[in-house]
This record gives sequence, structure tokens and C-alpha cells, in this order.
Amino acid sequence: MKQLITTVFLELADSSDKMSRGLANRLSLESNHGMLFIIRPSMSVFVWMKDTLIPLDIIFIDNGIIVKIIKNTVPKQIIPRYPSDFSVTEMVEVNAGFTDEQNIEVGNEVVFGNIEHMAYSNKSYLMIVTK
Repeated sequence: MKQLITTVFLELADSSDKMSRGLANRLSLESNHGMLFIIRPSMSVFVWMKDTLIPLDIIFIDNGIIVKIIKNTVPKQIIPRYPSDFSVTEMVEVNAGFTDEQNIEVGNEVVFGNIEHMAYSNKSYLMIVTK
């Protein structure tokens, strides 16, 4: 039986502008909240922190499995760029420290609720469960 680790309320980056802007210029992010980037077709991606004012954890997901986590990114930096190192189907940005607080690890399974209706809503649910 699978054990629920956490649920995260996600804002969808549903346009090229939102995808390039991400969480830039935000002064804070509520606990258990983040931003979801859907990557179709799947590909390797990278993230930079230009204009991002808060440190983040970045979760890279491929077909429902977490393949990489970058923890505690440094705000307002063009370099370094944080690569996925793998082709991914989704990426999630959350507050720095969140993945450690919630014991989220590479290999955990991810299920998105309401993903089929995301064109109509900027919110979804991210449920991360153990193997």
C-alpha cells in the first residue's frame, strides 16, 4: 500500500510568458504551494533564478517519478543554471527546504489531480507518494 507524503497546491505556468517568468518577483510563497510546469514533448530543461526573490527547491518529474531534486537555489542569480540532467515531463518549484521537511526523495511517485482540466484552472494538486 502506498503512503501519502504530502499534497501541494500548484499554480500552473500555462503560457510561454508564465513558463519563462516562473516565480520571479514574488516576495513569498505560501507553505504547501508551488508552481507546475508541464513540459511537452518531454525534454531536458534548466532553471535560472534571475529576478526570483525567494530560494526554491526544484523537483523534476518524468512520467510520474521524481528523477531529480535541486535544493535551496540561490535567489537573483543568472548563473548557475540548474539542469534537469534528464528528459522530464513536469517540473515543480516549491519553497526552499520543503522537500527536506516533507521527506520528498528521488524515486517518489507523483500524481496530479485535475490535470485534465488545467486549461480551465490555475490550480491543481500534487500528491507525492512513496513507492
